[in-house]
Amino acid sequence: MKHHWTYSLIASFCAYTFAAQAGMAPENDPAIDAGVWQTIDSVKNPQAKSQSAPAFAVSLTGPNRIAVTDKKIINAIYDATQLDVQTDSMTGQIFIFPKSQDPIALFLTTEDKETYALTLIPQSIRSQEIVLGARKIKREFSRPYLQKTFSQSVESAPDLDMKVTRLIRALARDELPDGFHATNRCGKNCIKSLTSDTLLGRVLIHKNTSSASVTLEEKFFYEAGVLAVSIENASLNPKESTRVFIVSKNNSNLLQEDRP
Repeated sequence: MKHHWTYSLIASFCAYTFAAQAGMAPENDPAIDAGVWQTIDSVKNPQAKSQSAPAFAVSLTGPNRIAVTDKKIINAIYDATQLDVQTDSMTGQIFIFPKSQDPIALFLTTEDKETYALTLIPQSIRSQEIVLGARKIKREFSRPYLQKTFSQSVESAPDLDMKVTRLIRALARDELPDGFHATNRCGKNCIKSLTSDTLLGRVLIHKNTSSASVTLEEKFFYEAGVLAVSIENASLNPKESTRVFIVSKNNSNLLQEDRP
């Protein structure tokens, strides 16, 4: 018989101040709560130093081309509510279309596994071309940015509770744990997913489209296979958005293992 459990996280993640609520699918365990609060404290007080990304002005209306000299872009991580991206797999370049005038964070990974961090500043200008690594661009703009890695292993955690807790922390910090693959092609309202052989972590954007304030509950996001749900800000005024972190079993790999 399979057992499910639940607990709550109320946290402030790094670079944000919010009341986070999380649940694990149905008994409260003091030992689990203690581990969760240790996680919360470490996220509230991160030791790593932040690193700013180079900023580029881009057209608010027209397509903007981004490429890397002598390399192909194979993956892009971004907030789908702020940006549309079209890819060209043959040439390895991408074309971006901002959805607002707010600054946009964009992370690009090339075929040699180097990651570049960019900040895009939408403006009322003509379409722009950004060629990373080209001689015309200042050296600091073309310097590869190594994606933040998660200091603690998720898959080698002593139990499932700790694995889930560590994965939620990695999602909130936008870090990549060892043994996980990151992508932003993860479905509607999903801006990022982390996948391993056994676990799947997703970051969803939930917007209050009603005309009244709402309070989100973890149960709204539970479905088959979900192990935990963490809500960045459960109370939303009209038109406000929040991130929702969801950890599930990686059923695709489990199904393959069950086949004869």
